[in-house]
Amino acid sequence: KLRFRTTDGKQPVVCVRSFNLTQRQKKKEYKALESVLTTLNGAGEKVTMSTKCSDLNKLVPQLMGVSHAILENVIFCHQEEANWCLGDDATLKKKFDEIFAAARYTKAMEEIRKFKNEKNQHLKILTEQLKTAEANLRESQRLRTGIAHDESEMDRLKADMSKLDGQLAELEGQLSSLEEHAAQA
Repeated sequence: KLRFRTTDGKQPVVCVRSFNLTQRQKKKEYKALESVLTTLNGAGEKVTMSTKCSDLNKLVPQLMGVSHAILENVIFCHQEEANWCLGDDATLKKKFDEIFAAARYTKAMEEIRKFKNEKNQHLKILTEQLKTAEANLRESQRLRTGIAHDESEMDRLKADMSKLDGQLAELEGQLSSLEEHAAQA
């Protein structure tokens, strides 16, 4: 039987775990009978839930607001195992890794590193695309400037051509009048 309050300190919880241990001739048999979790609802009435042991193993640490490793290695540590912090380095590291969830931290850091590398690769690709787009933009602006210059040159040449066409027509008129005048003479 375990009695505690939830993490907010308002709601009392009582956890009862029943099991049966039978001694046979050559072996012992362990049988979990029932696990009951009793708490109060919002109206102050008792609410009882009968659950499996595995569900209770997940629910109690959650209600207490601590991890399973802290419950096993610190709060409910057996007296014979209480001096694990004075043990050898490998055992100590294993316990601290469990308590501080070092495996989850290492895995999260690895995921962050992988995500960062992916984003850096994507950034390199985008940077190269940006350089290509800027080069294309400069080339496009250069070509547009060239086209505008060529169009103004073409307009100037058309004006010169129409001016020369006018002069040619005038000279042809003078030539035809001189030919007529020479034919009469």
